Amino acid sequence: MPIFIKNFTWRQTDNIIYIQIPLKGVPLNKIDIFISEKFLKLHYPPFLFEVYLLHKINEKDALCKFVETDVLLELPKLECNHWESLEGSYDKIEKLHLKNLAIEEVQMKTRKRLDEKIKRKDEFNKFLIGKAMEDDSKDLEKVKMTRENQKNTIMKDFEKWRKVTETKTLDKSLNNTSNKQYLKASEKNIQK
Repeated sequence: MPIFIKNFTWRQTDNIIYIQIPLKGVPLNKIDIFISEKFLKLHYPPFLFEVYLLHKINEKDALCKFVETDVLLELPKLECNHWESLEGSYDKIEKLHLKNLAIEEVQMKTRKRLDEKIKRKDEFNKFLIGKAMEDDSKDLEKVKMTRENQKNTIMKDFEKWRKVTETKTLDKSLNNTSNKQYLKASEKNIQK
């Protein structure tokens, strides 16, 4: 059976509710804190602190500070107004309904944040994959260009070699033909 904490203090400004709760010597890592718009719970066995708030707070901007032997909560108000009391007057059924509603609300918000986080991660992964594919495509294009340039260079060198070879062959052939003609002419001249 939990021991309900009743010896807490609270105060308010136009914008913020401050609640100071004694820790009773419990280590900080043993404290479970739950904050929603209309419900607040601190549980550190065997102690339990629950408040069914009079008005809504902005739980996203709520702060929890550990000061010496106390927990100090700063709860921003959704509406700037003076609260007559910290807690509304609810019966057991209304409290149970508020608690269940708060739990469902926090679960839904947590699920939504998780879905958004997953969506952002998926979008980031898609971006990284697209970037990697783009980089791979650029690399492939560079390799293609390098191969094409090497092929063109080799073909030019081959063409030069072929022309030089053809010229040498032609020169040889012409030299052989002119040598034969010279020999024939020389033979004719000698026979005369």
